[in-house]
Amino acid sequence: MDFRELSMNKTICIVGGGSAGWMAAAYLAKNTPHTISLIESKNIPIIGVGESTFASMPTFLTELGITDEDIYKDCSAVRKYAIKHHNWNGDGETWTHRFCYSDDDIEQQDALMNDYAIPEEKWRYGFHLDATKLGLLIKEKSAIPNGVEHIIDDIIDVNVTNGQVDSIVGNNAVYTADMFVDCTGFKALLRGKLPAEYKSHNALINNCAVCGPGTYDNDEAPLPYTETWAMDYGWKWRVCLQHRTGNGYAFNKDMISVEEATQEFIKTTPGLNKDKIFVVDINNTYNPEPWKGNVISFGLSCGFLEPLEATGLYLVYGPLEFFTRLLDDPKGAQKFNRLWNRLYTHVTEFVSHQFTTSKLNHTEYWRSIPKVDKVEPKHVHFNNSVFTYYNYKLLADVRNLPLVVK
Repeated sequence: MDFRELSMNKTICIVGGGSAGWMAAAYLAKNTPHTISLIESKNIPIIGVGESTFASMPTFLTELGITDEDIYKDCSAVRKYAIKHHNWNGDGETWTHRFCYSDDDIEQQDALMNDYAIPEEKWRYGFHLDATKLGLLIKEKSAIPNGVEHIIDDIIDVNVTNGQVDSIVGNNAVYTADMFVDCTGFKALLRGKLPAEYKSHNALINNCAVCGPGTYDNDEAPLPYTETWAMDYGWKWRVCLQHRTGNGYAFNKDMISVEEATQEFIKTTPGLNKDKIFVVDINNTYNPEPWKGNVISFGLSCGFLEPLEATGLYLVYGPLEFFTRLLDDPKGAQKFNRLWNRLYTHVTEFVSHQFTTSKLNHTEYWRSIPKVDKVEPKHVHFNNSVFTYYNYKLLADVRNLPLVVK
């Protein structure tokens, strides 16, 4: 029997579009019997800066009925097999983080990347893509065809009683639901109305980014991997789409001004469209209780974690399965929040190693980051997390640090 038949119908209202809102809407519409609506404004810009994904993204999109061909055609996508990190120890060297399960896969993964071939195993490639177009594709090909009601309105107020959202007030109507999903980005219009105490990681100190698209040289082809560089006051990335590049520099604006960072960004980024550079204020914190009362937040509304788009997208679709399974559980919020904290801590620990294992100390920025002399993962495995033991092992090997697994 289809599990949809076993659950009482609920009304779920998602507030906010973009990639987070439409991923949540499409997944819930396809995997629950509930009535799903999505409210979005025409007046709120969508943040899309990194345009890279984890290797678990193709699996998730397949579940929504979206093919690789759809992604290539509608989202300007390029297949991604690895990440190449430059100069993170100040020695000018490059090391490659491949989407592999063990050392035995390295030669095969490089061959796949050189041939631009599709691996037989899952989680061996991701995408570079236009995240704004991704949201639109999911909306048109999966969410709307599976019954999601699309509403255009601006939310002007949220009514809360006894820790529950009673209704949300738009310019055009008042909306009620059994469950609300907050995908309103940093504003957290719904979840922000309920008590929250955000947490942070002491090694993730970037609070701003300058970003912008770039163009290819005449003889340059898109690269099937992401690139990163250690910078004086943070780090820089470059991803290749079919028709352009996506670039950014995440830094700490308390140690370098936005103007100075912008000049460093321009100087070190060939092909950058200088007239299209934009600034994004970021806050490397997260809400340890994204599900509270009848509100759950996904995406930037419940926290931010570098490296921008890839992590942000994963922290939307990764926990969606758990949320769906726990919707009818009386202790669903408690269980989901416990899972969320394990997942977020796991990913945060992995990301932080990029900074804490670096030997750079030439600026105030790098000297202020607490360094470690061994890699000690707290959560080596977590269900569908793409971050496995091998990720930690690779970092340890490259840094020539001892690996301790407890």
